[in-house]
Amino acid sequence: MGSTDQSRAHVVLELHGGPLVNAELIAHWGAIRRGTSGWTLPGLQPDGTRPYKNRALQSPFTKVGDRLKLKIEVVDAEYSAVEFTLKDDATNAWFKCHGTNFHVDIPKSRARVDPATIVIPEELVRVQAFLRWERNGKQHYSQEKEKEEYELARLDLQKEVAGGATMQALEERLLGGGSIFRRSDDRQQQQQQQQPPPPPPQRQQQQQQQQQQQQQPPVEPIPNDLIAIQAYVRWERAGKPQYDEQKQQEEFVEAKRELEEEVRRGTSVLDIRKRLTGGSEATAPPPPPPRPQPSVWKIERKQWGYDDLISKAGRKGRKGHGDGAAVAEAPAAAAAAPAAADAAAAADSLELAAQIIAGAGLGEVLLKKYYRLNEKKLLVMLMECDGELKLRVASDYPEPLVLHWGLSKGRSRSWQTPPPGIAGSSTRFERACETEFTQGFAGEPSLQSLQLDLAGVEQELPGMPFVVRAGECWFKDYGRDFFLSLNRIDYQQPKDVGDGRGVAKAVLDEIADLESEAEKSLMHRFNLGTQVLDKAKSQGDLGLAAVFVWFRYMASRQLVWNKNYNVKPREISVAQDRFTTVLEEIFRSSPSLRELTRMIMMTVGRGGQGDVGQRIRDEILVIQSKNQCKGGMMEEWHQKLHNNTSPDDVVICQALIDYLNSDFNIDVYWRTLNSNGVTHERLLSYDRPICSEPRFVASQKEGLLRDLGHYMKSLKAVHSGADLESAIATCMGYKQGARADFMKSIEIHPINGLSGNLPNLLQFVLEHVEDRQVVNLVEGLVEARRELRPTLLRHGQERLKDLVFLDLALDSTARTAIERGMGDAKNAGEIMYLVTLLVENLCLSIDDNEELVFCLKEWRHVLDSMNQDNQWALRAKAVLDRTRLILQGKAEQQLALFQPAAVYLGARVGVEQWAVDIFTEEVIRAGSAAALSQLLNRLDPQIRQAADLGSWQVISPADVRGWVEVVDELAEVQERTYERPTVLVARRVKGEEEIPAGVVALLTPDMPDVLSHVSVRARNCKVCFATCFDPQLLDSIRALQGKSTRCAPNTSGSEVVVSEIDPSSCLEEMEQQQTWQGRLLVFTSRGSSSLGDTPSPRVNSHQNWWEPSRAT
Repeated sequence: MGSTDQSRAHVVLELHGGPLVNAELIAHWGAIRRGTSGWTLPGLQPDGTRPYKNRALQSPFTKVGDRLKLKIEVVDAEYSAVEFTLKDDATNAWFKCHGTNFHVDIPKSRARVDPATIVIPEELVRVQAFLRWERNGKQHYSQEKEKEEYELARLDLQKEVAGGATMQALEERLLGGGSIFRRSDDRQQQQQQQQPPPPPPQRQQQQQQQQQQQQQPPVEPIPNDLIAIQAYVRWERAGKPQYDEQKQQEEFVEAKRELEEEVRRGTSVLDIRKRLTGGSEATAPPPPPPRPQPSVWKIERKQWGYDDLISKAGRKGRKGHGDGAAVAEAPAAAAAAPAAADAAAAADSLELAAQIIAGAGLGEVLLKKYYRLNEKKLLVMLMECDGELKLRVASDYPEPLVLHWGLSKGRSRSWQTPPPGIAGSSTRFERACETEFTQGFAGEPSLQSLQLDLAGVEQELPGMPFVVRAGECWFKDYGRDFFLSLNRIDYQQPKDVGDGRGVAKAVLDEIADLESEAEKSLMHRFNLGTQVLDKAKSQGDLGLAAVFVWFRYMASRQLVWNKNYNVKPREISVAQDRFTTVLEEIFRSSPSLRELTRMIMMTVGRGGQGDVGQRIRDEILVIQSKNQCKGGMMEEWHQKLHNNTSPDDVVICQALIDYLNSDFNIDVYWRTLNSNGVTHERLLSYDRPICSEPRFVASQKEGLLRDLGHYMKSLKAVHSGADLESAIATCMGYKQGARADFMKSIEIHPINGLSGNLPNLLQFVLEHVEDRQVVNLVEGLVEARRELRPTLLRHGQERLKDLVFLDLALDSTARTAIERGMGDAKNAGEIMYLVTLLVENLCLSIDDNEELVFCLKEWRHVLDSMNQDNQWALRAKAVLDRTRLILQGKAEQQLALFQPAAVYLGARVGVEQWAVDIFTEEVIRAGSAAALSQLLNRLDPQIRQAADLGSWQVISPADVRGWVEVVDELAEVQERTYERPTVLVARRVKGEEEIPAGVVALLTPDMPDVLSHVSVRARNCKVCFATCFDPQLLDSIRALQGKSTRCAPNTSGSEVVVSEIDPSSCLEEMEQQQTWQGRLLVFTSRGSSSLGDTPSPRVNSHQNWWEPSRAT
């Protein structure tokens, strides 16, 4: 790199990366005088330079951070170039440029120009000021800071012109091509000169327009900067479309016309400036609004290695996972309920004493609950003995304690004096009693305890508020009184919650007991979540899985967010910050729990908003359930949203709102759709087409308007990148100035230690987040995550949770981008490139990703060798199948981890059964793995055709027997129950249907992806499920209609062999398996009566009485 400074030229050599960074590198160099070709030795030499045979100089490089640097100075009036080679002094190895010397030309210096004397057009200064504002993180400037930045922008351009840049080059860089703010007069005049004369009618029309304009009174000239801002306002109102240059010019002219009309109506230019800029006449105008056209259209990706991508923190051997007995708790009567203290020390003296009391036959333990008293604990045990309630309270606190307590009606927490027979020897006050603790508890003298007999009080006063006092020190529950329900109904175990095997039962029981308190407000929920996390972490991945299930039920609005309790937003923010700080520490200290920690944080998000991309999937289910609209157009839209959400969904949601507001005028619905480019043909073109029109009744209007209004915010947040922008701003830093005496300024500093390439990548992502062609966007998102990863894993990194939230936002944006743009990839090469991007993105999100990283390496190899290797299709098929197996394994792992906890907790806290049944399936389908599975499904037929492969794709292998039944679509028979084992041959299988009861095999020419609902159900229920690509073979199977057959995978598992068998074989198998009636499939429901008459969208009914139990 060469540059001049008056009479001296500076040649700076820098070496970044590679093995030479650690070498003893020197430059072997010389300078070439003007008019000559040989080397000479300049008088100015870097420190440490030594001559070499009086023909060259050898100067050592200096280590600066992670690079080597050398600066050479020569007099540019004398020399025209510097030539050099590199040498490793330690190994005597020489390095040249393709066999010749490296050559750097030195420009001749000019007479020095004072930049301050150069006049720069104000329009260029404004754009430069805007670019500086962007680079500085889009901060909110004061009036003085605006002026300072404006003048610094002018100085930047003056220096650039003084250095040799032309004014035309500045205009091309700042105003050319993609900006609607470029002055259009010259371009319009040039285009008009190039166009041929218009035909006579057009010429007459132009003359008439000119005459009309001449008749109009003259107006005050409108400055170009105001026209540019007005054009931007018009562009925003139009929805920020991508304009070509001609359209930009038209918008500029229309903006000018609008402002001129405003001036003719009497508005002054000064008033217009104040309205558009918020400034005054005396101040320089602020930077113009963001330009709609991005400056960079594609990034250059680094050649990243694979070793730094591998994470081997698998679940094998983690505490709390594996055999259900390893996490089994004590019997239900003695199980530890909510632990607000250090629950990891389960065998301490207080817990041992509690177990002694529970096992001494003194009654049934209804509740066992711990609270924190500084670093010690308070144990509350509510027991029932011979129909009467007894309360035991104990603590390991070292100082004498006093229980200050009362009774209340219900959960009002209003204090009332206990009856004399209950208070006993307690000291009575106006509305409370005080009872002193006595030394000893269950034979342990280091503890102190008390006992209260509460016989009969639950009828009149079924609540007990209390606090604890040690001298003058009072203990409360996060600033509020402790509260204990004395109603026996609150402690009755619900039916069908399972035995707690395979789950962190103690954590789930604690969560269930806390839910009545958590539903008061989000502040309570976050505070209680912080309380539970200590115990959950000690239970390993099962413990964190329990917390994830709890908060995902909350995020999907299956739990109450607020119930008769007012709370300030600041209090919610403080509680959430405390909760995410604990998660941050788990992420930092426990690598094997990082994936689960990320999943919990995804349900919370910053400011309690959660992952809005995920909420699109969750909220549509809630809207359907709450408003009884589970069929027709709403179900079709629901399936479209689950499969492939896009900006069209914003238009559809708005059309539904307009339809409701117009009192169900269907013409209004279609008018809104068509005016925004969503035609009937487009609705039918989706992978999950929307064929029906909305049909609602008057009783649904109010609820739908409310819920769709909230839903619109989630849709717009996803498709405008709002949450991503917030996460980026938090990490890059921003400042909000004080706007009033009561509104303090906010300044968030940039996070230290970030990669130098990250800011530009994040800016690129924000500029392209709404692009229809998503390849470049996904490249930028994945590259940003690769740049972010070393900082995420760095020991001691500050503000780690902000970085995790940024990584989650990038991951979510990549997923939604792939979903909306995968249809644009047509051929195998294009699809495979998207696959490599999505596999890399998935590697950055999951633990134990070594196998997936190997697949990524092989995908890239196949992609690079497509045009040279005749066997590329076979290699692609091999890695595709390997990737599918990894995705299936991941799905089964999540099913085993989450679904038992979802069933257990759902039953205890009263979650609707349909939401319990599809819990893990929705988790799987909401992740990047589901989008990858859809891409693989699009790629598989093309690879099969190229490789001339077999006729089957086996999704769920199983050896079964049954009678063949041929149907057109699986959806037509999904509610049917077959009385005998049935091999169903269906022409159409979409993927979201249920497998009918009685079906043992499902064969189809259709190809739902391996993570679709029907695929997951088939694997769980051990139903043979396969796709047949050979029409003739499928016709031969259809010809077996009504006959008994056997469907079995071949030895390699790659094909299904269907053969006709003796009907007696099926009958014998049925008779042998009748003894297994009433069995329950693993992770499914028996269909409890809690469902009532409400239809369930996905209630598992696949319980074939002739099959043996498959519970594991």
